[in-house]
Amino acid sequence: MGFLNIIFPGVNMIRVLHILPTLNVCGGIENFVMNYYRAINKDEFQFDFIVHELGHENFKKEIENLGGKVFLFPQFSFSNFKEILKAIKKFSLYDCNYDIVHCHMINAAVFYFFYLCRYTKTIKVFHSHQTVSSDRFFNRIRNYLLVKGGKALADEYWAVSNDAGKFLFGSNTFRIVGNAINVNKFQKSKLYRKKIQADYGLENKFIIGHVGRFAPIKNHKFLLQVMKYIVKDNNDVVLCLVGAGELKSDIQKAIHAMNLNNNVYLLPICKDVYKYYGVFDVLLLPSLYEGFGLVTIEAQYAGVHVIASKGRVPAETQISNYIEFLPLEAGEKVWKEHIMRYLHNNEDLTLFNNQYDIAYGVKHLEQSYNEILR
Repeated sequence: MGFLNIIFPGVNMIRVLHILPTLNVCGGIENFVMNYYRAINKDEFQFDFIVHELGHENFKKEIENLGGKVFLFPQFSFSNFKEILKAIKKFSLYDCNYDIVHCHMINAAVFYFFYLCRYTKTIKVFHSHQTVSSDRFFNRIRNYLLVKGGKALADEYWAVSNDAGKFLFGSNTFRIVGNAINVNKFQKSKLYRKKIQADYGLENKFIIGHVGRFAPIKNHKFLLQVMKYIVKDNNDVVLCLVGAGELKSDIQKAIHAMNLNNNVYLLPICKDVYKYYGVFDVLLLPSLYEGFGLVTIEAQYAGVHVIASKGRVPAETQISNYIEFLPLEAGEKVWKEHIMRYLHNNEDLTLFNNQYDIAYGVKHLEQSYNEILR
């Protein structure tokens, strides 16, 4: 900590404003930022947040306890467009005193970069977390134009993976600032296995897990189809879904319609999601696309086998012998066969590297912030 910071706390602090869609505890981008915020040197860096909704279970209180501020803006939609612009303009006049504006919303960057940084020397970071701009065709067309504007105004292109960077920035140079987690928490997740089994009646079950929001890209219906095949021969297998999202009620209806009520559990979302990994035998990620797929890293550190969709979840997520990639096109029966191989699998975990440990990741982020401000 510098001499001036001792006398005048915060005087030399680098202030970063993060732009996020929500603060949902199960959100991938939200957890990406929060993992770094918990670990970053609070004497040198301060994070504040603009979000467009909080979510039922959110990080607001934790952020405030860490010294950050949360600014809630209108929900991001075209029906709220005028109100959003009004809020951004007002914020730019009275509250925008930041060294860096770090935007994680590809369809909002153009507005924030234009208004918040119009009359300042604030550095604008455009961070790519995905490999497709939207689930819906119309939104992809809309987002193409918005992304183009955001890229034109940004000072820095960042991405969580090579795939995410190439998708958004093409042949332009971009910096990889990827996902990182508190490894120790996940490595201790098995300590909670018996308690969670008892809480939900999961004793003597083979447990398949999935952590992610209920959205089309996560491909929950494929999971249910796989389960339909599994329970024909193995009624002691259960699927535990952890998450929130717009399709949750649809998935609940599908579970009932497919007579899977006794084999599919919707576990409540919580801030200690890492504890759930302790009860999983296998984690599935059959996503249609992923910018990275942080849950695969979390699972491997927790000692959980992973099966992820090949060509859709980046190969960079392979950090151990506990992950395999299967094409969705192989079909539900093939996925079932691979899942059931782990029913009596005693292979020891071998980690190939520790590059996603937050202890290393946060140093890279701090260095990156300092470099772009020189």
